[in-house]
Amino acid sequence: MTGISRKIKNERGISLMELVVAMGIFSVLIVSLALIFQIVFQAQKSAVGAQNTQESMRYVMEVISKELRSAVQDNGFCASYFAVPSGKIFATSTNAAGLVLNFRNAKDACVSYYVDNNNLVVKRGNNIATATPNEIIVSNFNAIPYETLLSQPLITIKMDIGLAPATGKEPIMKIQVLIPTNFLGEITGSLNSKRGRIEEITDRPGLKV
Repeated sequence: MTGISRKIKNERGISLMELVVAMGIFSVLIVSLALIFQIVFQAQKSAVGAQNTQESMRYVMEVISKELRSAVQDNGFCASYFAVPSGKIFATSTNAAGLVLNFRNAKDACVSYYVDNNNLVVKRGNNIATATPNEIIVSNFNAIPYETLLSQPLITIKMDIGLAPATGKEPIMKIQVLIPTNFLGEITGSLNSKRGRIEEITDRPGLKV
């Protein structure tokens, strides 16, 4: 009997205290892993958001820069829209939304840039259009012209840019492109990386549609 009781003591189970401690340690590990995952996910989301913002604004800034570089002296041409000092190219004014940048472009259009409802707005004559996509928020628009007789006219434009709060929806467009057969893999890879979905590929002589 002594040998049997000794064997039973050696093979005793886990006590309730030990089980509680083990479950506590396991819970701490799970919570820690969940927090680490959440931090990494938020960091990745912020990085992707910043990249999307830069890509969305790159084209807009190229168009604005090109139009500003080709601006010409007003000489009273746009007097019915805004006032530009004699001999100057750029002028600033204000409206209910804030600062407005005014100038005459190379196509003799009277142009105004300003921010309205968190969108960068461009007005050419009587035509008004939004220059930035809806997912971009623009604020604190400012333009500082530097025009002297001794140097080429310069202008500094400053604005705060950010992503609009997520709406849970993504814009969907259907497009058709014609590409040389040799570039099929490169183009489809680029579309897939941007979460594009290819519905159909058809053949034309030397081309893919």
